[in-house]
Amino acid sequence: MMCKMLLALALPLCVALGIAEDPVIILSPNIIIVHQGGSVQLQCALVNGSVDNTNVQWKKYNQDLGISEKFQSSTDPKYNSYILTIRNVQANDAGNYNCEITTKSQTIRGNTIQIDVRGANVPILSQPEVLNVREALTAQIQCSVQNVDLSRTDLHWVRRSLRGYERFATHRADNSVEMEEDLKDRFQSTRNISNNVVTLTITNIQQEDVSVYYCGVWSEVYGSGTQLNITEEVPRNLVSIVLRSLLTALLLLVGALLGLFYVKRWGCFRQSST
Repeated sequence: MMCKMLLALALPLCVALGIAEDPVIILSPNIIIVHQGGSVQLQCALVNGSVDNTNVQWKKYNQDLGISEKFQSSTDPKYNSYILTIRNVQANDAGNYNCEITTKSQTIRGNTIQIDVRGANVPILSQPEVLNVREALTAQIQCSVQNVDLSRTDLHWVRRSLRGYERFATHRADNSVEMEEDLKDRFQSTRNISNNVVTLTITNIQQEDVSVYYCGVWSEVYGSGTQLNITEEVPRNLVSIVLRSLLTALLLLVGALLGLFYVKRWGCFRQSST
């Protein structure tokens, strides 16, 4: 983890000093299988450069893709990447995709990604789109799997990194878990065979954990990804402020009702007097 942080700091400095290597594109994953009607994300990571000073062009079979509601391009500054999101994938979306990044002096082409679109029998992995957690607390990312038996299939946990998709854990069919050594203290993968759900639990959430997390099977089929965010801590005096506001509103309401009661009573008294 420390190496990734140092890399993130070193790359811009090397570019500024003119000692960095030539820019390189890493497009990941290499191959992905998606069920018809699902969605998929491709990551075009720029190494030895910055997406702040470049433009991207997404291509399929070397033909420009038009950006639309179906094909959406965005940037991920944390990982110096461009992201292509393809929604409602259909059979004609299968094929080879790549990205081209244009700098002030050159155009760089990334490797090719193959998207294979399958019918109803391909595994379907569902996970929450966004998960917001306060720092130092615990996050749980659930991955629900259909059309595959988890007792006979390995499940992988993957997240975005500075060099594309990084697999950091594998939950084996025999229920053993292989986890990166530096994550074992805080990351845990558990599964429930009865409902075919695997859960990634991250304790003591830190800023370095902010990323997009994917579950995958067959090393080719992935979920749509869960964006893990750290939210600001709720002010400690928020509860007391709310209670004071409610109490004030209640007192005003009681005062208004009492005032209305006495006005009506005074009116009745005057009528009886006359």
